[in-house]
Amino acid sequence: MSTKLYGDVNDDGKVNSTDAVALKRYVLRSGISINTDNADLNEDGRVNSTDLGILKRYILKEIDTLPYKNG
Repeated sequence: MSTKLYGDVNDDGKVNSTDAVALKRYVLRSGISINTDNADLNEDGRVNSTDLGILKRYILKEIDTLPYKNG
């Protein structure tokens, strides 16, 4: 049984720019397969550009934790 690692959309055990690239490709519907459970970073039941923005902010250390809820 694997543990959920928010942001690790490619399941390599790390959250980094490779995940952001994969999530961007997924959002743009380029046919890439990702771990959507780890990609729903605001836990709204959808994986979209909002989650990509959150992931970029996390990688840039603008926010400290995932999942991220605004408000």
